[in-house]
Amino acid sequence: MADLRSQQISLWRKQDYLLLVSGQGISEFGTQISDLAFILLVLLLTGSPAQVGFGSLPLGVALAGILIQNFGVVAAVLIISGARIFIAAITTLNSSVRYAPPVARVQVK
Repeated sequence: MADLRSQQISLWRKQDYLLLVSGQGISEFGTQISDLAFILLVLLLTGSPAQVGFGSLPLGVALAGILIQNFGVVAAVLIISGARIFIAAITTLNSSVRYAPPVARVQVK
């Protein structure tokens, strides 16, 4: 038993494990930042904390069971992620159109 423990290498010394953990950490950090930005954007557009609460609910919570049962876990995750990207893009485009500076009109003589 002592020989087996002396031959084991710590996970923190394996490069593949370190790359996996650091990649997951960076990905989670980016997800949290984009979630915060989306919540603040909805608050800016609507001015209503109630709509922020409804807008920040995880998309597909009510339909997740149906999606998983009919399409499988991987397809359900892809569908929900695609819908989140679509909603974030539409919200961003809406805010850029709504708060865009007026276009200067140039008259040519």
